[in-house]
Amino acid sequence: MIDFTAVADCAAARHRLHARRPKRHARTCDASGKHRFRDHREAIEALHRAGNSRKCASERGVASPRREVRSYLCKSCHGWHLTSQGQRR
Repeated sequence: MIDFTAVADCAAARHRLHARRPKRHARTCDASGKHRFRDHREAIEALHRAGNSRKCASERGVASPRREVRSYLCKSCHGWHLTSQGQRR
């Protein structure tokens, strides 16, 4: 059975995040094709959104496609990207 209060809480959290996020054109890295974040703070905020998406999906009993676990500075575009790969050694 689905707990609809958890679903409503997740929907409300998504709405609050969208309201705070500035609208901007999507930027991608020419070398990797990944989304380019202008600074580390912006990349970390996206990581938190990915984590919230996974948590909400888990509470609903469905799988989330979001697998990002860390950010890194790209040598090609000098922007920040997200990756699902663990910490590099």
